Amino acid sequence: MFKKVIAGVFAMTLAASTLSVTALAADDKVISNDYVGFFIEDGKQFSMGTIAGDPDNDADDNANLLYKYTSQYATSYGTYVIDGVSKAFCENSIETVYDDEAKTAVSTFTDGAVTVERKLAIVKSVSTGREDVMQVSYTITNNDEVEHTAGARIMLDTMLGKNDAAPFRVPGVGPVLKETEFEGSDIPSYWQAFNSLSDPYVISQGTFIGGGNIKPDKVQYVDWWHVSMGGNNIWDYAIDSSYAYKDSAVTISWYEKPLEAGKSRTYTTYYGLSQLTQNTNNSINLSGYCDSEVSFSDSEEEGAPMFRPLDVTAYLGNLSETSLANAYASIVLPEGMSLAEGSNQTIDFTEIGADSDVQGLWKVETAQSMPAGDYTITITAGADGVDEAKVDLKVTVPEHEMPPVESSEPESSEPESSEPEPSQTEQSSSSKATVNTASTDNPNTGATAGLLLAAAGLGAVIVTKRTKK
Repeated sequence: MFKKVIAGVFAMTLAASTLSVTALAADDKVISNDYVGFFIEDGKQFSMGTIAGDPDNDADDNANLLYKYTSQYATSYGTYVIDGVSKAFCENSIETVYDDEAKTAVSTFTDGAVTVERKLAIVKSVSTGREDVMQVSYTITNNDEVEHTAGARIMLDTMLGKNDAAPFRVPGVGPVLKETEFEGSDIPSYWQAFNSLSDPYVISQGTFIGGGNIKPDKVQYVDWWHVSMGGNNIWDYAIDSSYAYKDSAVTISWYEKPLEAGKSRTYTTYYGLSQLTQNTNNSINLSGYCDSEVSFSDSEEEGAPMFRPLDVTAYLGNLSETSLANAYASIVLPEGMSLAEGSNQTIDFTEIGADSDVQGLWKVETAQSMPAGDYTITITAGADGVDEAKVDLKVTVPEHEMPPVESSEPESSEPESSEPEPSQTEQSSSSKATVNTASTDNPNTGATAGLLLAAAGLGAVIVTKRTKK
């Protein structure tokens, strides 16, 4: 309730200026497209929200994704650390360059031997395939002739619609409602936030891993008050795992590491819209999610898979007034995709209590031999005595280098004639065939193998848009 007032007091203390929350100040700026926008207050802290949001969901129009875009007020910020000294980026006198056409805002500040640059940009989403995600990057450049240590943290003050305590979901973990921390290999590839777990209509997603960016060292889901500038925890906050946050926020941290003279390092995260495919019957609300496109692996190890494993998530909500017994979720994959070791086709939940929900996760691997194209992953959920619910998820395999095709033509045991008859030469030439690797769509498998010595047909997937309640 008092967040705006208190945060304003902190900002006045830090910047020795009065901030307006009712009208754009000289250096307040909104950058937006048809889907989303971000707001920078006085060139410093930032927020984000929707314009039209998801085109198939009218309920998420003109909604907050970060505090408090719709009121032109901002509380998200970044921290940089040099040689053990941490500073909030927005404490400095910053020069910001806005580009409405490119949908970017670049802010720079020089602090002694280093220059820190923040870049905010609207980019294409791995979740929706639309330009409805904000890329947040901080680049630290060592201008000195000697080595320094450098690190960074990005704090996002989540607010979904009118819910400033927006709950999180983490793949493989489920709902996160208390302060929680992940480090190293335990950090998920993405996370989601909702205006409500039971009736989500404003849905956001953050992405930590991919695109060749430096993977974070630590991620925290915390209460904003504990990591705000006024709370004096702008860098190394120790979570209280028993504390149920009342004002949700996420911090993404990269530990201090040596930065050579003349070198730069960029720390990047992504945040914006997500998109669940939903189907609801009288008892079960089934929501499914996976990225809209399979992503390439960043591994440089020889023999490493070309594609990163795809996380496919199912959320099952019990809409009935009694428990659902023997509840389950099952997945069907197109040819060329397979479940990673440890993932089972059917996930059993045993029982889902009344007005409760559960979450299941599959790790899906994509073969390099799978042709580029659009495919469908199907999730089915049910329980004793209720009708099944089903959702179809669309996923694209990008253009990529296919593995070499081994020839199945047997070697001839007869010696070649040094002077073939003209008719034999013509016959040999005309009988050669080329394997056609072009693809069309197939509604059952998404793609089938090309037939040897004949033109192969691959085919199209049925793409099902979200079923509205």
